[in-house]
Amino acid sequence: RVSFEGTAPSSTTPDHARPGSANYLRNSPPPTSSDPGGTDKNGWTADDREAVRLARWIDSLGVSLRRADAGDRPSAEAEFSRSRSRPAAELAAACSDGTLLCELVRLLERKELTGVTWQPRAGAARLHNVSKALEALRRQPAMSPMHLWSEKDIVSRDVGTVLGLLSDMHACTAYRGRRTVPA
Repeated sequence: RVSFEGTAPSSTTPDHARPGSANYLRNSPPPTSSDPGGTDKNGWTADDREAVRLARWIDSLGVSLRRADAGDRPSAEAEFSRSRSRPAAELAAACSDGTLLCELVRLLERKELTGVTWQPRAGAARLHNVSKALEALRRQPAMSPMHLWSEKDIVSRDVGTVLGLLSDMHACTAYRGRRTVPA
């Protein structure tokens, strides 16, 4: 039988330099903004920064993240900085009813999607809208299939799924070399 009481630690590495020790974590510098999991001066994570990048792209297409706004729209950063929630969560919420996705598909494909409920109230209507948008995107050969079967994740505001889908849509339009300018 081996007893560890009263024995010296087997490592000669000081406790403050040993990963996993409480002192190591206490003495570690905070993550910098270049770290993937770090935050920047706004307190935003990498997902939040990606959401702002995607919001700029959506704004450049002439689509408002605020569905009720019809007039003068502030920039994506201004909208997010005034918001109390994180940009990634807010973008996921904006996509959760499917109307933003359907509007993006309509602009990018230059054809109207039929059967869209533009003011969905019920969960089934939101799910239907998201399904309509994803169904249209599935017909695009350049579109990555990774998020095209994630209707329920989008409706439930899963940040990773929404950011992945929008990034794929942006990459698909860049790949095709189509610059869509609203009429």
